[in-house]
Amino acid sequence: MTLSVDTRVIAATNKNLKDLIDKGRFREDLYYRLHVIPITIPPLRERKEDIPLLLEFFVKKFKKEMGRRELTVSEDALNVLMGYDWPGNVRELENVVERAVVLAGSSELTADDFAGLRAKSSALPVSFADIEAMGLTEALEQFERVMIERALSKSNGGRADAAKLLGLKTSAFYYKLEKYGLL
Repeated sequence: MTLSVDTRVIAATNKNLKDLIDKGRFREDLYYRLHVIPITIPPLRERKEDIPLLLEFFVKKFKKEMGRRELTVSEDALNVLMGYDWPGNVRELENVVERAVVLAGSSELTADDFAGLRAKSSALPVSFADIEAMGLTEALEQFERVMIERALSKSNGGRADAAKLLGLKTSAFYYKLEKYGLL
């Protein structure tokens, strides 16, 4: 007995399939079967105007789940969230908001509830005044760690790709991951 089925396939990837085709690691015919209506969703760091709406949605969701009645978000907290690069995209924002709602000690989420993001949100890990206070070696290590984290983010966690982005041999990259506790 034969059954006819009409289906649609929705597929997502964080890889560049064209590059994989060129390298012989993805079938070209499959690519064209899947690539009928491409939908590209930019990362959250490129659409920060979505953060307030997503924040409102997640706060309502977790407020309801946790049985909290009143919970608002301060302007300072929103500024911290808007200034962060969100390497984990919307899922990271959701997790950060959930953690803040769970741990909130008052009826308002403040910048302090998102303090872990502030250190990561600046373009440089340290200012010139910080370099003078801590010394060049420590400042360079902080900068190196941020560069490694950003390379990992850009390569979606792919260590070999991140090493290549930084121009490092894989063995040297793994040494640095271990050095900074990023393994």
